[in-house]
Amino acid sequence: MFNLLRHFSLTSAGAMLVATALLVGVFRHTVVAGDVERAETENARLATSFSNTFFRHLSPRMTTMGAAGHEALRDAELRALDIVLRSMTETLPVMKVKIYDLGGHVIYSPARSELGEPSHAPDSLAAALAGRTASYQAFKPRIATWTGLLTDRHVVSTYTPLVNGTGGVVGAFELTSDITAQTGMLQATSLRLAAIIVATFAILYGALLLVVRRADRILRHQQRQIEDSRAELRAIADYTFDWESWIDRDGRPRWINPAVERVAGYSVARCMAMTDYPLPIVHADDQAHVATLRERAAAGDFASDEEFRVICGNGATIWVTANFQPIYDAAGAPIGARWSIHDITARKRAEAALQEQQEMFHLLLDAVGEGIYGIDLNGRVTFVNQAAARMTGWTAEALLGNGIHDIIHHTRGDGTPFPACECPVHETLTRGVARDVSGDIFWRRDGTSFPVEFVASPIRKSGALAGVVTVFRDVTAHLQWIDTLRHEREFSRSVIDSLPGIFYLIAADGRFKLWNRNFEVVTGYDAAEIGGLHALDLFEGDDKATIAAAMAEVFGTGAATAEAYLITKGGDRLPYYFSGQRLVSEGNAELIGMAVDISGHKKLEDALRRSNQELEAFAYVASHDLQEPLRMVTSYMQLLKSRYRGRLDADAEEFIGFAVDGAMRMERLIKDLLAYSRLSRHGRTFAPVALGPVVEAALGDLRAAIADSGAEVACEPLPVVDGDTTQLVRLFQNLIGNAVKYHRPAVAPRIRIAATPHGNAWQIAVEDNGIGIAPEHYDRVFVIFQRLHRRGEYGGTGIGLAECKKIVESHGGRIWIEPGAEGSRFLFTLPAASQSL
Repeated sequence: MFNLLRHFSLTSAGAMLVATALLVGVFRHTVVAGDVERAETENARLATSFSNTFFRHLSPRMTTMGAAGHEALRDAELRALDIVLRSMTETLPVMKVKIYDLGGHVIYSPARSELGEPSHAPDSLAAALAGRTASYQAFKPRIATWTGLLTDRHVVSTYTPLVNGTGGVVGAFELTSDITAQTGMLQATSLRLAAIIVATFAILYGALLLVVRRADRILRHQQRQIEDSRAELRAIADYTFDWESWIDRDGRPRWINPAVERVAGYSVARCMAMTDYPLPIVHADDQAHVATLRERAAAGDFASDEEFRVICGNGATIWVTANFQPIYDAAGAPIGARWSIHDITARKRAEAALQEQQEMFHLLLDAVGEGIYGIDLNGRVTFVNQAAARMTGWTAEALLGNGIHDIIHHTRGDGTPFPACECPVHETLTRGVARDVSGDIFWRRDGTSFPVEFVASPIRKSGALAGVVTVFRDVTAHLQWIDTLRHEREFSRSVIDSLPGIFYLIAADGRFKLWNRNFEVVTGYDAAEIGGLHALDLFEGDDKATIAAAMAEVFGTGAATAEAYLITKGGDRLPYYFSGQRLVSEGNAELIGMAVDISGHKKLEDALRRSNQELEAFAYVASHDLQEPLRMVTSYMQLLKSRYRGRLDADAEEFIGFAVDGAMRMERLIKDLLAYSRLSRHGRTFAPVALGPVVEAALGDLRAAIADSGAEVACEPLPVVDGDTTQLVRLFQNLIGNAVKYHRPAVAPRIRIAATPHGNAWQIAVEDNGIGIAPEHYDRVFVIFQRLHRRGEYGGTGIGLAECKKIVESHGGRIWIEPGAEGSRFLFTLPAASQSL
């Protein structure tokens, strides 16, 4: 129309033709609409009369149409429908019938090639599937019918919902009627009408020109206003703070503002390309909820302040709140949904922090053992913890809002009435000063009282007094404890004085703080004299150094024992066994201990030492002297075995073999016993020894066994200790040899040796991956001649670990077993070197 005004002279004829065509088109449309309406009415009537027949044939299948598609009907059913439908439509204007499933695909057509295809009029089909009848008129150059292929036909196709017995839509009919004859008549009428209109239009053309020119000015002005409004709206939408989107009914995004990049870190293009927007960027746990909200909005529902999580482009998770609302077309039908999203991550974090603080506050209140309650300016309870409720016998709910003084604090400790105006809590409430009170009583709900100590502190808000918080505790047990402690001290004093040995408590400076009566009797000193003594004043010579080292060990490691001669006031030397432990009292370390007279023990020890020396000498002599006759027996038995091999029967050779094997085992046993006895005879001449070379020497002696078994020995850096090199080599040789010998079948031995500091000593660990030792046998294996396996399984005499125990104990250490990661873990202690190499 705008070009018409500028080029009127050149386009007037075209305008007339266009106007005529428009008017004729309107006429044709009106006539066609009437034909379509009549055809639709007839088709709808026919479809209604056919539906019962169709449904009886199709009902077993219609419920699965949506899932099975065009394959829902078999060929036999299709042919049966052909017969039924042709017989019913032979005398009717219906050219063709199609049936659609709920998915919009053809499940029946006289043209089999159309099965499974969608409708050519999706809007009409959608209306039918929604329960409404719809029609359209079209020209078909080619159309397949029951009678064959027809050409150049004008048709009206009507889509009618197909319903089941309960009224539910299960598919749709398409009935196509031929209106070619009516269309031919319409062509002639249209030509006559066109001639009339052209003549009429020529008359009205001049007047219309003036109207159109005026309209052009108005339209241009309105168009400029609309474009300006659109630009303003686009600017507002694109640059709004929140993330805005428009999603159509199929779930496709139609418009997204740039705020999505600021809020979630995604570009608009990336979001527009999503097939199921916005679910791919919604947290997995919230996707179902968001999908439901989106469907509700598309269906016409509203949703506001819905919270969910979004996974940002950088992988971070944020919380958002969204408002969903439907979008309607001009007819009022929903065409999609608009949603607005606002980032609330900061608010969520603040809420979580506040919630955490509140929970922590309540947990703290309920976790403390003291009772806590708060009151406002009127003296009414505003909060109370569980301890306060438990101690008073009231529930927290019963105390809240009530005056606390009248409930639990209405009398003094002596039982006299206690007016609220004289209450220390009231003073804090009126003057704003804290009060620390003891000697008062609180009353329980059951009418009983209990002594308390409490602190009342003011609560201030913005500098103004807002209430009081009171923290109290039941001191019944404390008062009882004080009374009990007094009796216990008297009892302890009686017990200490009745001890058979001497008892002492020594301060860190070595001065006596407490002792029993027997201490005075044994030493000959009175209480005043003992209070001025240092602990080392009771010893002389080496004993003084021994006791000084033991005291240092107590204060350093926690406990120690020692033997020394105690020097009495009269100069007597009495042998005593001293034990002490570290005691920390009020932050100060002290030594508490006892000592017992070991005079009788010393006599027995001397007698036992002489007896052991005689037994060790006997064992040495016996084992040494038995070697010669045993060597002769072994030699002659081996000679007999070699000389008469094959000349004796099998039993005789077996007997000789038993005798040779027994003699060799006895020889090994005597050698091991001799080595064991030599340990006791070896003098204590210890010197600094580096354990690294000691282990290397032991590995050299075991080279053949290690090579045969494929063993691997890992040795960490080892320290220098005080000891005997020969005994220590024997110690490691026995432990490593056992680890190599007692390995699991088909598993190469793996042995690890390590050392860690252990006070004034070193703790050595030898760990293997062997068969292990049951915990119930940990002590048994260190007893001489004790074996855990039959001789046929593993060799040995049962002396090796007993020898290890004797070597370690002769060095002042101890040896024990712990379970290893796979096998056994032997641990022993050796004294650290007193001087460097």
